[in-house]
Amino acid sequence: MINGDTKDLKLDSVLIQYINSKGKIVQESYPVGQGKFSVKGFITQPTFSYLIFKNKGEIIDKKEMELKRTVAYLSPGTMTVTTTTTPATGEFLEIQGSKTQDEWKELSQKTKGLTGAQLAKISYDYFSSHPGPFVTADRIKYFTSVFSLNSIKLLYEHFPIELKESMDVKRLAAEIKSREIGILGIQAYRFNVKDKDNKELSLEKGDNPRDLSQQYGVRAYPTKILIGPDGHDRWSL
Repeated sequence: MINGDTKDLKLDSVLIQYINSKGKIVQESYPVGQGKFSVKGFITQPTFSYLIFKNKGEIIDKKEMELKRTVAYLSPGTMTVTTTTTPATGEFLEIQGSKTQDEWKELSQKTKGLTGAQLAKISYDYFSSHPGPFVTADRIKYFTSVFSLNSIKLLYEHFPIELKESMDVKRLAAEIKSREIGILGIQAYRFNVKDKDNKELSLEKGDNPRDLSQQYGVRAYPTKILIGPDGHDRWSL
């Protein structure tokens, strides 16, 4: 539950988007009266969410919604949202009652204004020194295309056992497996499929040809892969 007191009498409602305990995206709207509101939901572990505040008579299009939304990490239990000024951009919100939100605040302060390689480096330093928080498990996915395979594996190995059961870390494990498959020199995946002209295309016969992009670690299109006579990957571009 979230109890809010924004001190903003112009507010009409608050929109919330989050992932519930069943892994489904939930989007709900709650009325705001005299600047106060209450949000109810059911989660069993910390989860990522967006809060969007809407003024009376205001129409928010998709682009404006992206600009006005505030990142909030929810935790089971009761949280409070307070502000002494307008929460239109989320800059002045204070969210209390969630340890995960405090961790997100720490990370966002460290990375504020950073981009590119510098953002990736500071984020990785935080992830490696904070292997337990849900925030680490959630934010890594934004950097998997930047971090090396060994760097990602090192982060994964240091996750607590209980966090490895979370949806985000399971996805990270799948990412690691996919990238390991694409390492040059390993045995190429056998497949038997039809091309766009309905002609047979195969590398011996495989058992499950449904997802060749994953089996070959393809991360961008087009990707060229050269397979030697011995059936091992030799070159990829």
